[in-house]
Amino acid sequence: MEFKWLSDIKGARFLKIVDQISEIVKDYPRGWTKKKILDYIRHHNYDCLLGFEKKDLACWRAVNKDRNEGVLKGFMIYTFPQYRGKGYAAKITAELARRAYAGGFKFAQLGLGRGLGSRVLASTGRNRKRLGVAGFSFNSETGKVIFPAKRAMR
Repeated sequence: MEFKWLSDIKGARFLKIVDQISEIVKDYPRGWTKKKILDYIRHHNYDCLLGFEKKDLACWRAVNKDRNEGVLKGFMIYTFPQYRGKGYAAKITAELARRAYAGGFKFAQLGLGRGLGSRVLASTGRNRKRLGVAGFSFNSETGKVIFPAKRAMR
């Protein structure tokens, strides 16, 4: 699986991906449109981590990179129907946790309450060794991912 930030994708491919995302969220009660998604992402410093299987967009997760608080906050998660039940949501959550840790965030807030984000966080925590995030602590009740202490540089 390959991961990319939506903000790093340019041109026609960017618009195609935004079209795919807006097709999903147009069914939300909020009535989101492609323009609203783009405006929201730009205005509120949101980005989307995209997961690709070969050239197909398999899943995505919207996040806010809050540098003021030092927290990476999850917003929405979606896996396309043909990829559901195969661990893609856990893979993208683990990748997001890795990127937050590497990016110097204090912790990540990736799921809260009883929603899908919380269930995915619990699954990621149960499979953290297989997903390559064994040193991370996943708490599905608080939604937090706590990172291991960074080793002192010698």
